[in-house]
Amino acid sequence: KQWYQRRVAITAGPKASDIFYGHDNKYESREKLHIKVSTKACSFGKGVVEKLQTVSPVAVDGRLIYDVEKSPLCEYMVSFIYKLKDLPDTKLMNNVLENFTVLQVTLRTILI
Repeated sequence: KQWYQRRVAITAGPKASDIFYGHDNKYESREKLHIKVSTKACSFGKGVVEKLQTVSPVAVDGRLIYDVEKSPLCEYMVSFIYKLKDLPDTKLMNNVLENFTVLQVTLRTILI
């Protein structure tokens, strides 16, 4: 059995340039695994950018935790967010988002 938790964070510091766009992924398992995470942004059904990450476990109280903490979004996604926020109305924003998908695939291999 494997548990998964995802959180997207947009945090701002004292200056406008201190904004951080990122996400957290957390997995838990009783088996020692090798986890690879592929996050792909798709527009109109075509992949435009992909981020690959490998996660190794840390033992915590008899459990194996796979934690991707404060993983920054790529420049494409940050630019997309800024352009989306600059659109004149919510209806137009929703039209753009209807043709945009973020697909995340998690692959696991059992380590012996």
